[in-house]
Amino acid sequence: MFLERLIGAGVLLYGSNNNDTLAFYDASTGRQLAPYGTQAISATLYAYGGNDLLIGSNSESSSYSETLYGSTGNDELHGGAGSDDLFGGTGDDLLFGDSGADLLSTDGGTDVAHGGAGNDTLIARGSVTGALHGDTGSDVLCADKLGVTMLGSPDTSGWNVLYWSSTATGTATERALGIAGSHADGAFSWCGNPSWSTLLGFCNSATLSQAPSNCAAYGMPN
Repeated sequence: MFLERLIGAGVLLYGSNNNDTLAFYDASTGRQLAPYGTQAISATLYAYGGNDLLIGSNSESSSYSETLYGSTGNDELHGGAGSDDLFGGTGDDLLFGDSGADLLSTDGGTDVAHGGAGNDTLIARGSVTGALHGDTGSDVLCADKLGVTMLGSPDTSGWNVLYWSSTATGTATERALGIAGSHADGAFSWCGNPSWSTLLGFCNSATLSQAPSNCAAYGMPN
């Protein structure tokens, strides 16, 4: 693996073709990457080939931003505390936002994503099957395939948005595993697209005709 520190306090850690562990946090010592003084840090972990483990810092400083990128292998990504962006890449990946307001994008493969505590956005793009778990908080979950299962936050003080694109495709079997096996939970839920309203009986309101802005910003079609 290769570590490069760039001008402007950008820190990048790259993997190799092997099965690597890339981390900005060491659980055995408690040491982690974090801002020093007033200097901001933008940190990025890049998997390469192989089945990699990426572990983000637990820094919750407003001066610290962090992005984790999986690659072609079956990768496992942990955001840690704070608000992180996680992108699974191709392969069958596991994504854990942990605490904070996180963005998790599966990007293909049979992926499973857990938002963790906080108000998270979870997006499944190109994953024929897989699962998005909001966990606690008020969460927004979106998918472009009907075979993706969405499980909204069970937090009774929160709300959930579960959105399958109007152009989402899937066989009858995939629907049975995905959209038909989903549930919203939480205090209130909005679901869409209304094209699938007959399959959204678990939702308080199945009226969303446009992708939530959280998801549209990352290419989720209406």
